[in-house]
Amino acid sequence: MSNTLKPFYRGDTRPYTVSLRDEADTPIDISGWVLSCTMKLSTEQPDSEAPVRVSNTISSADGVAGVAPVVLPKEQTQNLLATVYQIDFQLESPEGAVTTLFAGEVEVLADVTRGTE
Repeated sequence: MSNTLKPFYRGDTRPYTVSLRDEADTPIDISGWVLSCTMKLSTEQPDSEAPVRVSNTISSADGVAGVAPVVLPKEQTQNLLATVYQIDFQLESPEGAVTTLFAGEVEVLADVTRGTE
């Protein structure tokens, strides 16, 4: 399994969706759980200094289907450096149990257009 996500351009809105299924390929109900994503230059960098930190409480409609969406908004990606970042996705249950679903790298590419006029 590759631990590298598809690159995206600085300043873009970048959606991610995680799908959770059991061994029988049945969706796992994650309604009310929270999916979080953190991006930073180093795994040792404090989370408080992470340039991208987002989370989403999973709705009933998505949760019953085992789907957990999260979006990196342009406001958090527009000032990223064009380089490789460390990224992870963590799922937290309503009881507080945390599971890291993915940890790896994502490359942020330099954009040409830097804002709109």
